[in-house]
Amino acid sequence: MGVTVAIPFVRVAKENNPNLKAGVDQAEAYYKSMIVSFASARRVDPQVRLILVSNESAPPKFKVALDQFEVETIVVEFLHRPPAGFTPAFEGSLFLLDALNAVDDDQVILMDPDVLVLRPLADVVDALKGKVGVLPLPYEPDRVVNGLSRRQAQRIHVQLGGQDSLADHYGGEFYVIPREHMSAVRSNAAVAWSAALDSFATKSPHFFTEEHVLNFALRFVPRESLSTHVKRVWTAHSHRNVAPSDQGLHAWHLPAEKDRGFSAMFDSVMDQKSWFWSSDEDVFVRQASKVMGLSGRSTKRVVLDLVGPLVHRLRAYAK
Repeated sequence: MGVTVAIPFVRVAKENNPNLKAGVDQAEAYYKSMIVSFASARRVDPQVRLILVSNESAPPKFKVALDQFEVETIVVEFLHRPPAGFTPAFEGSLFLLDALNAVDDDQVILMDPDVLVLRPLADVVDALKGKVGVLPLPYEPDRVVNGLSRRQAQRIHVQLGGQDSLADHYGGEFYVIPREHMSAVRSNAAVAWSAALDSFATKSPHFFTEEHVLNFALRFVPRESLSTHVKRVWTAHSHRNVAPSDQGLHAWHLPAEKDRGFSAMFDSVMDQKSWFWSSDEDVFVRQASKVMGLSGRSTKRVVLDLVGPLVHRLRAYAK
């Protein structure tokens, strides 16, 4: 059985990357992050196919690293680039729809460039038993997420022929799509995208991000939760959801670590004699946990993580 791990990356304006700090070089942060992500997948599975799907060739200094870990690059046009004013944030997320159409294998894993793989992803694929792997996010029905609530999405789903039930919301950082369901996902995503453009043109409620589009498309295929294998782990000063059980997962999505933990881990990734490559599974997870701020935080970082939520609330109150 062939397994492909693909990471979509498209160059967009800095303001469309709210998880990056001001002053951070966007390309530098993203390429270092995705190289660490690819290397972590290669570390646990020498046979897995790794693909970077992008609208540009990698800069020479990063292409060397991608070649070292046998990462293929597929360059495609950003056909799903939204019109001006279409989405409030994460414009580049819609490039995932282009990546979806560019990659084929028995099992395709689409993941964000800030996912750290801890254990073999083949175990995750086996556990799904042929279903599409999704990461449910338990948002309240009326909470607006990137422009749209689950209840609002439900109304759109019904208009497009979907079920008249509250729409699930799946995180866009990790999908596992078997070959037998890929065609249905692609065709229904195309329906959702076309409808979103039409609705935007008439100033009607519409899907804003790749998550919204795929939340609709995935209603037509059998799905299985990835929650026991993958987690969106927040390590920011303003928000932490770290739990002891995170140590047993197969992968961490670390959206607050692109310019911090992933950058710090990059040199170890490029050194074949470092702990990154020489450690057994348990040691690797413990060390990665320290680098990514899940455990063993420095005194400075602990203080920032304690004060961060208070500052966040005060700023919100001031508004």
